[in-house]
Amino acid sequence: MAGDDARSTTAGNLNRTFVNDMLGAMRWREGFVEDVVRWNKVINERDVWPLHELRVILKLAGLIRNRKGRFAPTRAGRDANTNEHAGVLFAKLFHTTFCKFNLGFRDRWPEVSDFQATIAYPLAVLARDAEDCRRVRGETTYLLDTLTEVRRTRLFDLAISIDIDREPPA
Repeated sequence: MAGDDARSTTAGNLNRTFVNDMLGAMRWREGFVEDVVRWNKVINERDVWPLHELRVILKLAGLIRNRKGRFAPTRAGRDANTNEHAGVLFAKLFHTTFCKFNLGFRDRWPEVSDFQATIAYPLAVLARDAEDCRRVRGETTYLLDTLTEVRRTRLFDLAISIDIDREPPA
């Protein structure tokens, strides 16, 4: 995100030039770009919701910052931007998405705090079982590495502290 195109708007969003460049550079579902162009005279960051959401998650993860009207990678963002750190980056984004990011933001419906509070448990179970899967298959994949990284985070500690046998409050 370096360079002149990474300037931010006064509201702290990605500027129109950068958004338009990303519309051409990123992969989108079939017909997405045509829909955005058809329904918007001027295309702003929030008109390209997946790009807006990505910027929010990258900022929550501490991988980018907005300083002096420009978006730039943080030190952690620069360090994570290598093939050798792809698994760690994925784990960080996974953790940020499910632990820090308000999942209700994704669909613009009200927050579902019960879901967000309990999603950690099944993810932790997957992380625990991923170690067994790795031994059985004899290979390492990014997903399994990611789940193992998640296991080492606060997410796993939260999940194992949940008492699933307890009756829900009335």
